[in-house]
Amino acid sequence: MANFGSGSVSVIRVKEDGSLGELTSFIQNVGHSVAPIQSGPHPHWIGPSPDNRFVIVSDLGMDKVLVFRFDATTGMLSPPGPPSVSVYPGGGPRHFTFDPAGKFGYQLSEMSGVVDVLAWDAAQGTLTTIQRAQTVPHDFFGGNHSAEIEILPNGKFLYESNRRTLSETERAPDTIGVFAIDPKQGTLTPVAQSLSGGVMPRNFKIDPTGKYLLAANQISNNIVLFAIDSNTGRLSNTGKEIKVDTPVCLQFVPAGR
Repeated sequence: MANFGSGSVSVIRVKEDGSLGELTSFIQNVGHSVAPIQSGPHPHWIGPSPDNRFVIVSDLGMDKVLVFRFDATTGMLSPPGPPSVSVYPGGGPRHFTFDPAGKFGYQLSEMSGVVDVLAWDAAQGTLTTIQRAQTVPHDFFGGNHSAEIEILPNGKFLYESNRRTLSETERAPDTIGVFAIDPKQGTLTPVAQSLSGGVMPRNFKIDPTGKYLLAANQISNNIVLFAIDSNTGRLSNTGKEIKVDTPVCLQFVPAGR
């Protein structure tokens, strides 16, 4: 678990019946960065590497992507792990994802609106920056907090959401950005910015087939369904939506559960 408020990360064992067991690991992050909100550590995302040997932590307060060794049998994290990688000062790392092949990692920073493209060395558990891609145009001067990031199951396109700040009333993006992924280099090329169909797309989810994207707009209280063109990556609003009070997270559950 990434504990944003306390600046710590922890691991809790999940029992066979789905209930939570004992705490197997607890680590207090230490550090800060340049913005007022970054006066201390604020881990925002945590997840395992594709081979389950490492755990990646996006720390918004430290402007770092941390890597810890992970023992899947005992549930222990082992600091210090392999060297961390830093984002642009004041960027505020939020969410991270690996490409389906497990060769590259993509770190979305909330405050800078930048995606850091990182080469992943699975043997050593290290990340190396190879590109920084802007999620909004360079001439954009409105308030933006980038939020969610996902990759299409075929590995060809990356999606990320841009949302207005709570105080922003004009020039806010409220879009889903689409980027093509170079299959060899892992680098990103902008394809399109699609309106999210609402206000503040804090979260979205690509369905397991890769045919649809559901955008959860927190302020406008709606979830909008988009069709995905697997050849171009572009989104088409289907005109279908669900009204839900303050949607902030979407998850697909395997059939039969």
